[in-house]
Amino acid sequence: MKSGNKGGRPTKYKQEYCEEIIEFFSRPISEEFTRKIRTKEGVQEIDVIEATDLPTLASFAVSIGVHRDTLHEWSTKHEEFSDAIKKAKDYQENHLLQNGLANRTNSTLAIFALKNLSGWRNQTDVKLEAEVESNSTVKVESYDLSDRIEQLEKKNDLPESD
Repeated sequence: MKSGNKGGRPTKYKQEYCEEIIEFFSRPISEEFTRKIRTKEGVQEIDVIEATDLPTLASFAVSIGVHRDTLHEWSTKHEEFSDAIKKAKDYQENHLLQNGLANRTNSTLAIFALKNLSGWRNQTDVKLEAEVESNSTVKVESYDLSDRIEQLEKKNDLPESD
């Protein structure tokens, strides 16, 4: 009986995927080209800079013939692949941020993607109040500033902004 093989399909993981995923995600974030447009004066050429396609784990998985879940599984079993994915996500975050700041992509989509792919969030102020009662228990009341703003807006206590 063979040792080492516990049955099932052999893994498709290759060490080279660590370098390949970094290369895949580190491609240029934008491209410049000349576009012809019609104007009243005739056809003119203008230089245009557009965002390139956003690299994703799903698109990398498709390029090597596996499912995105397989990449996540490999990252739990191979530390070097987990590190490569983290670096790739840094490239992805930079791609979204730079193209969003340059108005080369839909800003709502860029915000949504940064929140969901890169862990960005809206920062809100939180107020904590603590009261110590005689039996040494602590009563803590907290609220999120955004919740309080929403309450005030519903009551129409906030002046309308311009």
